[in-house]
Amino acid sequence: QGILRLMEFSDMLSNKARTHVSRKEWATRTNDYFTPSGVIKITLWKDNQQNEAKPFDITTRIMPLFFEVTSSSGVVSMSISIDGARERPVLLPQFPVPSFLIECPECVWTYRYRTGYIVTLKGPLKAHLVPVSTTQKGMQIKFESITFESKTHEKSLKLDAILGVRSEATPASRNVTPRIKHEMIGGQSSASPEGEGSRASGGRTDDGSEQVIVIDHATIPVEPVNAFGIPQATMRCLEVCGSLNVHGCSESLTLQHPQLAESVGQMGELYEFSQTNGFSPRGNFFFLIRFLLVC
Repeated sequence: QGILRLMEFSDMLSNKARTHVSRKEWATRTNDYFTPSGVIKITLWKDNQQNEAKPFDITTRIMPLFFEVTSSSGVVSMSISIDGARERPVLLPQFPVPSFLIECPECVWTYRYRTGYIVTLKGPLKAHLVPVSTTQKGMQIKFESITFESKTHEKSLKLDAILGVRSEATPASRNVTPRIKHEMIGGQSSASPEGEGSRASGGRTDDGSEQVIVIDHATIPVEPVNAFGIPQATMRCLEVCGSLNVHGCSESLTLQHPQLAESVGQMGELYEFSQTNGFSPRGNFFFLIRFLLVC
């Protein structure tokens, strides 16, 4: 039951991201799949190396904004693959009924972008699901937590997204780049290499050697993710939300005024300094002036 529910959640992410729904709709879907205390815990490693990581706790209050910002960053589809996952019943102290624990050592969280990029986050996933009684649908299984650690991320690009003048297939054994002859046929540009080598099916010549296609003046879209494997806008959203929570600010500020919340989040260190030393905003200013005069 738990694995089936997770697959339903994956299908929902795929469909809703494709249709670019509103934050209100994301809030409705969040309520359908998560308990009020539900949370998604994500850990992202930088540059696929175990040197620097950023953990984030995405609560149900933040999830609608998180999904909206992500889908607005060019994501047309999200999906979760849990090959080899195992499910077993467990007891959680805060719930009187048995719950479900899903563990998958090699989960794949896939993001497909409008520009043709496909980014896959890979790592272990653990999910707790509990039966919850609802007034409209009776007993439902909802997520209490999803924990995902993205140890690596991989980027691929659809061939159609690579623009340029493509040559005819030529043997890969040639060390010299073939000269491309441009011709205009029917208003379309075509190109063919000069030299030997007859074409054959399967990307090979008659003698069995591999073939390649040269793309003249090739261009590709800019990568849509940062060093942690997610869009920069999504990263900024999570960092701001985390900063506001640490410093005791309301999550409603983030939900209603994202730009103002980001500005407040950027002053997190100043806020912490003020709280630690008991300074008012004016006191912080005079302390800074005295510090600069001494230096």
